[in-house]
Amino acid sequence: MSETMLAAMVTAPGRVELREVPRPKLGPYDALTRTLACSFCRGTDTHLIHGTLPFGPPMPFILGHEGVGEVIATGERCRKFRVGDRVLRAGAAYPAGMEGAPRIGWGGFAEYGLLTDIEALRADDPSARPTAGSAAMQQPIPLEMDANEATVLITLKETLSALRRARFQPGMDVLILGTGPVGLAFAMCARALGARKILAAGRHVGRLDRMRRFGADEGADLTAGEIGPLVKAATGGRGVDLAIDAVGDRSRIGALLATLARGGSVGIYGVPEGSLAEYHRYAFDAKGAPDWWSLTVINPDEPSAHEEALGLVERGKLDLGRFVTHTFPLERFEDAVAALASPDAVKVVVTFANKGE
Repeated sequence: MSETMLAAMVTAPGRVELREVPRPKLGPYDALTRTLACSFCRGTDTHLIHGTLPFGPPMPFILGHEGVGEVIATGERCRKFRVGDRVLRAGAAYPAGMEGAPRIGWGGFAEYGLLTDIEALRADDPSARPTAGSAAMQQPIPLEMDANEATVLITLKETLSALRRARFQPGMDVLILGTGPVGLAFAMCARALGARKILAAGRHVGRLDRMRRFGADEGADLTAGEIGPLVKAATGGRGVDLAIDAVGDRSRIGALLATLARGGSVGIYGVPEGSLAEYHRYAFDAKGAPDWWSLTVINPDEPSAHEEALGLVERGKLDLGRFVTHTFPLERFEDAVAALASPDAVKVVVTFANKGE
């Protein structure tokens, strides 16, 4: 097996390249994977590519965090993973201080990845750091699940967890600000969990129509007026129990508060572009909000939603295939990045031909 591999790297703002980089080295608690597929998280990855994510790594770095890998070798102390397992969040990873190691932006767009059995590692040395930075999120999937579709699980697990952390309950009326892939995931998950009415708000009529196909009942066109009156009209004057900001538009927090029913909550999920200082800054006018409301900044616990997501997929409540609109081989990575700008794109998936020899 070659000591190098191909990886897609962000080399400068707006610029991506395929480069030869070192293949990850198998440690005693690790498992080596060949990458089967990796999809783009359109919001986060687009920010990373253009250098606008508040907490992005210095360039150049290997992009990608929605990968699926197949285990091809395991270290002698690795017990969690076996050869042949298919696992989420596999990505390039290197020991701290390794000479010549590239930087990692989660590292999913690489031919090989590394998993770490964090439970075995910590059992032997509670202070040890795993080689794979995403070790806690590296969870197995059914072998029969299509790898391209399985990449969508990562977004759906995050949105399921976000709804739980926002204290969603069946029968609630929900507003989703944003009509991109994350907005679609929130619509599908809220429907699967038993929302009463799901409203979507956005600026593109075509995308609002697509939100309806993913579970939303009605769409509010933000170009047609203020969101508060639109939502109140759609709910008989009551408002919604939960409003989710799926895009990171901090300028609309006050407007979202005005859509709430009494006792309702706004959940902030999307990440704004800009500096880290701007990321931590909240300024809004609560005029129009009810006399009892709450604001929650949601940090999802993706691993906690794993079994629930798999169960909803098995019962037909979550349709992974509906998200996948474009696929490209790794060799056409620049075309895959360009496809992210298409209004028809939901999940753009990159596939890998390497066989792990």
